[in-house]
Amino acid sequence: MLIKLASRHRYLSLAIADQALISAVNFAIGIILARTMGPYEFGRFTLTWMVIVFVTNIQHALIISPMMSIGPKQDAAEAQVYYGAAVAQQLCYSVGVFTIIMIGTLVAGAVYPPLNVQNLSFALATAATTHVLQEFVRRYLFVRGYALLALVNDCVRYGGQLCIILILLHNQEVRIQQVLLAISISAAGAASLGMLPRAGIAFSKSIFWMKANQHWAFSKWLLGSALAQWASSNLFMLAAGVLLSAAAVGALKAAQNILGVLHILFLGLDNVVPSQAAQRYEGGGQPALLAYIRKVVLFGGIATALPVAAASLFPEFWLQLLYGAEYAGYGSLLRWYGIIYLIVFLATPLSAALRALEYTRPIFLSGLAAAVISGGAIYPLITTFGLNGVIMGILLVTIIRQIILAHAVALAFGQHRSPLATVNHDVDRKVRP
Repeated sequence: MLIKLASRHRYLSLAIADQALISAVNFAIGIILARTMGPYEFGRFTLTWMVIVFVTNIQHALIISPMMSIGPKQDAAEAQVYYGAAVAQQLCYSVGVFTIIMIGTLVAGAVYPPLNVQNLSFALATAATTHVLQEFVRRYLFVRGYALLALVNDCVRYGGQLCIILILLHNQEVRIQQVLLAISISAAGAASLGMLPRAGIAFSKSIFWMKANQHWAFSKWLLGSALAQWASSNLFMLAAGVLLSAAAVGALKAAQNILGVLHILFLGLDNVVPSQAAQRYEGGGQPALLAYIRKVVLFGGIATALPVAAASLFPEFWLQLLYGAEYAGYGSLLRWYGIIYLIVFLATPLSAALRALEYTRPIFLSGLAAAVISGGAIYPLITTFGLNGVIMGILLVTIIRQIILAHAVALAFGQHRSPLATVNHDVDRKVRP
């Protein structure tokens, strides 16, 4: 039955296999770095990695999310010039990422020398640039239907990174600069491989600007959401580094990494659900889209609950088994993260439904509300509850985001009425009867 199911849903199976690979490698790398660096140095690396997460979130909002939802709607005649415009946008963005990170780290180090980031400028800029390039390539391959090639591309990217880190670990102690170098080499190799012509793209200057405007109309709220989401998700981590210690950040990241197996599901669905939701809506309107979203919620909810239950039953056992005695006493963090991941899952089907309807403002509003509440709650929570306050704050903003998204989806499908429905003209214009 499993073989028949995988054959019928080959595209989804390859997407999940791809994320299984990425999550497995990231899980292994996280364990290696946490064990060899210790909580303090691992915490410093986590704070550095937040820069790459930041530029990747912006990339998803401006380029990848529009491409995943708008690209499948293009007919054969329009597809080549559309994807050519998307590639051109990505190249411009990559140049901007390298330039801004180089200048930003140099200025930050000069203004505040204790940061000691000057020696990371080139390594971090290169790692971030190659990472976003390869991330675009893999998403492009998925949206064009080349799921197997995307899987091969990620084998080069993440398998190469793991091999380089293992070689470095065999010869000497692994440091932050060396991890960034491993990311740069493996991501550059995979991006170069994936840029080989697959389905043909064409570039037109006029089409470039037209599609850039279309992407902006689609993603302007997503960009605000990406910024707000990054702030709401990472402000507590950053505050933990300032108000507590880098070791506290390392402990948080180590606990979160244990549930990294769920990224197989989350990111695998994220490769497929937005474009599939768009296609269902294009072909069958609201009923087809709603039926698809319900299936995703049911399947994903069950699949999320199983690893969470396993991790929450014996948290101290898993932490010490994977990371060693230095991480003893942080078991409660793992239980907190289990609850958070159960709620986080809902963002994938809810946001996919809104993107299929090309109604993305609620995604921005959810992130903005979470960011505002984060800013107000950080200091009292951390100073009162310490490390538990950090995780409580992350849970709080996660709940707020999903409530806003769920409310917007209910409004869009006409299943819930509130005073907002009388003024929500954007929904009326966007949603097809």
